[in-house]
Amino acid sequence: MIGQTISHYKILEKLGEGGMGVVYKAKDLKLSRTVALKFLPPQLTDDPAAKSRFLQEARTASTLDHINIGTVYDVDEANGQLFIAMAYYEGETLSSRIRRTRAEGLFVPIRETLDIAVQIAEGLAEAHRKEVIHRDIKSDNIFLTGDRVKIMDFGLAKLKDSPRYTQSGSLVGTLAYMSPEQVRGEPVDHRADIFSFGVLLYEVLTGELPFRAEHQAALTYAIAHTLPAPPRSLREEIPVEFERVVLKCLEKERENRFASMEEVARAIETVRALQPGSERPPSNRRMVSLIAAAAALIIGLVVTWYLLTDRSSASAPIRPSIAVMFLEDRSAGLTPKDLATGIADEIQTELSNIPGLQVISRNELSPYRDKPIGARELGRQLGVSYVLGGSVRAEGSRLRFICEVVQTEDGFNLWSQGFTHELKSTLDVQADIAQQVALALKKKLAEKAAEQRLGLPANSLVKR
Repeated sequence: MIGQTISHYKILEKLGEGGMGVVYKAKDLKLSRTVALKFLPPQLTDDPAAKSRFLQEARTASTLDHINIGTVYDVDEANGQLFIAMAYYEGETLSSRIRRTRAEGLFVPIRETLDIAVQIAEGLAEAHRKEVIHRDIKSDNIFLTGDRVKIMDFGLAKLKDSPRYTQSGSLVGTLAYMSPEQVRGEPVDHRADIFSFGVLLYEVLTGELPFRAEHQAALTYAIAHTLPAPPRSLREEIPVEFERVVLKCLEKERENRFASMEEVARAIETVRALQPGSERPPSNRRMVSLIAAAAALIIGLVVTWYLLTDRSSASAPIRPSIAVMFLEDRSAGLTPKDLATGIADEIQTELSNIPGLQVISRNELSPYRDKPIGARELGRQLGVSYVLGGSVRAEGSRLRFICEVVQTEDGFNLWSQGFTHELKSTLDVQADIAQQVALALKKKLAEKAAEQRLGLPANSLVKR
């Protein structure tokens, strides 16, 4: 077709092809501009269903007007060939960027990945607002042009409640990026795109897909039933907060994923703002993001604790209690005013939302603020199972927080951990540390409760 003129487009060169189309670079002779033409493959020309889906792509894409979605100019048929005229972009696909980087033994930089991720999330959010589900989000369908990201190929998109163009139960999309509900052949909603987006993020961050297998049946099973390796196990520099976003997108049950792409975009924006070198000041939008993340965390804690608590036993349920002590500031006044108190308060608030865990009020702890007292004696006086304490120290532009939880029954350390955080926004630091402590402590307490039900020694977890 090179050199031919189709309608008012002169074909210049072939750019690529896929299952639903062949793409050429062309010259629009009417408007004197370069475009990309996507033609239905010749072998599908006489297939009514393929033609319908091809036209659906054009109609779907033409309803979307967003800087991160590829622009569609026209749909036409000439010489028996259906085609779509789209904007032509210089650059490369995201899959090409990943392959090129990994060939050099490197990863796509975290900061670049965050910038790409935010743009994809915002483009998908716009599509979902228009009730358009892409259903084939993958690195091959993301185009990088300069510092701009474009989501391409809505060929498999489905307008909500519109007729389906595939047989019931058939797979639509690219298997490795599909959501569990897609591989089961179930009806999908926008949360299928959120799962595929999680697969894509995992791929950009690690250079690998989260679900891999030699055969289709094995891959389908992995998507539906197995958990991927944590991204940080493949690349330690990935921020913990970013890993959480990825894994939440990859939840098997759609109800456990982010509720919307707007929520995903906010979460990624929050991670991006926390990165070294970020010039983005704290904003109301970031605060909303943190509140939303905390709310999602609390729901997860409630569900997990409920599932891990043995309700079949005739004995009284294990109801541990904890005192969150005032933290020690070891920075000689270098940390923001009242940061140590704020972190302790945030931790107390997070822990108070765990069903089955009793948290001593701050008023009850006031007499012990500057009073040195051992955990066992504190437990005797307050009647608590555990004492949480720690210290904060400013180290240049970073904050170091040490936290430990002690069993008052025997004085053994149940759990301890250090956290390092960029000292940018006091509220961000407090909320993030509180969430991390709550997650870690919730896991430890659940494990301990399970072992107590099995009759194991009370201090069997101490050396873990």
